Amino acid sequence: MPMADVTPVPTFTLLPTETLLPTASPTPITYESLVPAGWRRFKPDAAPGMEIWLAPSYIPQTEKEKQAATPILDIEAAHPIMALRDTTPSPYMIFTTFEASSRPIFSSNLDEMIDSEFAALMRSGRLLERDDFVFATRNYPARRLIIDITVNGVNAGLAIYAVQVGGDLYYLGFGTAFNELYTRLPDFDATIQTFR
Repeated sequence: MPMADVTPVPTFTLLPTETLLPTASPTPITYESLVPAGWRRFKPDAAPGMEIWLAPSYIPQTEKEKQAATPILDIEAAHPIMALRDTTPSPYMIFTTFEASSRPIFSSNLDEMIDSEFAALMRSGRLLERDDFVFATRNYPARRLIIDITVNGVNAGLAIYAVQVGGDLYYLGFGTAFNELYTRLPDFDATIQTFR
C-alpha cells in the first residue's frame, strides 16, 4: 500500500539575542608616564628640540673623560650631541656611558643605513641582537643593536639604538661592562622611550 510523503512544517526556534557589554577602553599612554620618578631631563644645545630623560646618576663627561674613553658611536658622518657617564660605581672598574649623535638620513631604508654605519663595529665585535625598537607614544622607525666587544682588554656590552625622525637619523648608545649589560638593559630601554 503506497504511503503519502508528508513533510513536516518547519518550526522556528528563536535564537538567543546577544547583550552587548561595554568594553573598557584602554587608558592612553602619555609621554609623562614613561618618565620614572626622579629622572633628569637632558636637552642638549647641539640638538635643539631634542630631549631625553636619564637616571639622576648620569652627568656630562668632562673633556678629559671623553678623550680617555673609547667612543661608542665612532661614526665619521655623525654630529655628536652629548656624552654622559653614570656615576654609579661598578664592580668591574668600568663606568657606564651614554652617547647621542645625529646625521641626515642617507638612504630610504633604515637597515641599510645601520649596515653602512656600523659595519666596522659589527666586524670587530659580536652582534648578539638586532631587533625593532617600538616606542610607546611615538611612531619612529627604530632598531636596537646589542653588541659584545673587547676594547683595550675590557669586555664591554653596547646597546645602540638607531632612530629615524623625519629627515634625521639619531644614534643613541650605552656602553657598560658586558657582565652588567642585560641587568641594565631595561633601564636603557626605559631611557630611550623618553627620547623625543
